[in-house]
Amino acid sequence: MRDTPKSLRAVIAIAGRTNAGKSALLNSIVGQETSIVSDIAGTTTDTVAKNYELTGYGPVTFIDTAGLGDESGLAGARGAATEKALRTADFVMIVVGDGDVGKHETALIDSLKVPHMVVFNKADLYPHADAVCALTGAGVDGLKQRLVAALPLLKEAGLLDGLVENGDTVLLVAPQDAAAPKGRLIMPQVHTLRALLDMGAVGIIVQPEQLEAALKLSPKLVISDSQVVKDVAQQTDLPLTTFSLLFGRFKGDLALYARGASAVDRLKEGDRVMVAESCSHTTTEDDIARVKLPKLLEGYTGKKLRFSFAQGTQFPGDLAEFALVLHCGGCMLTARQMAVRLETCVNAGVAVTNYGMAIAKCQGVLERVIKPLLTIPCAGPE
Repeated sequence: MRDTPKSLRAVIAIAGRTNAGKSALLNSIVGQETSIVSDIAGTTTDTVAKNYELTGYGPVTFIDTAGLGDESGLAGARGAATEKALRTADFVMIVVGDGDVGKHETALIDSLKVPHMVVFNKADLYPHADAVCALTGAGVDGLKQRLVAALPLLKEAGLLDGLVENGDTVLLVAPQDAAAPKGRLIMPQVHTLRALLDMGAVGIIVQPEQLEAALKLSPKLVISDSQVVKDVAQQTDLPLTTFSLLFGRFKGDLALYARGASAVDRLKEGDRVMVAESCSHTTTEDDIARVKLPKLLEGYTGKKLRFSFAQGTQFPGDLAEFALVLHCGGCMLTARQMAVRLETCVNAGVAVTNYGMAIAKCQGVLERVIKPLLTIPCAGPE
């Protein structure tokens, strides 16, 4: 469980006023000095993440946030980081350190869109039923049990649900270009192979030059890297989709992405396009986000476009200047984090699609690769 990707962990944010004992509580829960503890209010200046195996539930990520009601000079930056953590969390623990729920806690509870619980800390000073003392660890084991009971169950991994059954053979086409991590597969390929193993299916993974020989095995489904999907489509009439579209269904909203792909035809000269990827990495000379996608989009539209790029946890809150958002498959994001990003696009009235959808659109194979997924429910923003 220690190696479970963050994208498949429940995210639990710990929030509360400055000096309520949030950091001490996190340290007591995980049994490690993860966050700095001090009597000085505002010690936590940025969010701190800690992966943990919560017995009785499974792998989770705790996020220690900066305090509410911060009046320091860094309050703006701290508050923005805390707000982002709370919006993208699956669950929120609200820590009360002075024995009562005040205006800050009430305002936070009223704003939350996810399940939450109030935790009364400093039981030695302000006794409450089920209170804990983070510094001594008193009551923390009971808190963990209550947390397990209160946590919502995350959606079961169903990357290939409805597409593949036990005993099926599935062919994966995975070119290893300069952007591929040396000695490893990229995350979408790893997730897909893991899903095939879990379903009792047979997964065969090849590079494009081995495709012709592999097709003789008569696979039920072919899953291709988006960058070579046009060539794959020309070599077989078998059901075909892409890793990116699979993740578009699993982590995003396939119908929303399909509508966003149609916006490619409406792009005008000089329009701004945001390209967002959920992981951070060194840019290469044939980088998919910064080189290949812009070139492909401008070649298809015949328009000169202006591109902006966001990596990792960066994602702009104001999208008004953009005509289109191109997002990666989101394999490094949780379903909730992806849902918040899509919600931001929808609220701004900005079309959004993902890399695979845009590439298939520009290469003229979108209808072909989306067909196997049309009868399968999309996850959609929660």
